[in-house]
Amino acid sequence: MISEIKGSRNLGARHNILKATEYIKEHYADEELSLPRVAAELGMSVAYLSRSFKEEMNINFVKYLVQTRLEKAAELLEQDTSPAVEIAYQVGFTDYSHFSRTFKKHFGLTPAEYRKSGFRHASH
Repeated sequence: MISEIKGSRNLGARHNILKATEYIKEHYADEELSLPRVAAELGMSVAYLSRSFKEEMNINFVKYLVQTRLEKAAELLEQDTSPAVEIAYQVGFTDYSHFSRTFKKHFGLTPAEYRKSGFRHASH
């Protein structure tokens, strides 16, 4: 009986994390997107969402949000001719130099190098 209760709790947590990741995918471009906002949107405590997110996703909320933004930025750099600084703002970064450093740390190339190389991010 205890394992059934734990299993149903895990199912609930999984469902909430799925809702959280969907919310992030829909709102990643909003520079104000945050753990407290998503928690409020889902009717959860910040601490519970943070802990559950890390347990279910094996990555913390902020890293997941940044990774989502970087993946979208990479897609835009591949498909769009907009300047990289504009793409940074489109995906929710407010500071281009921070975006550029974070992008390079994640992909091993600056946004400009990434675009010029024709590199496809699926292999990172």
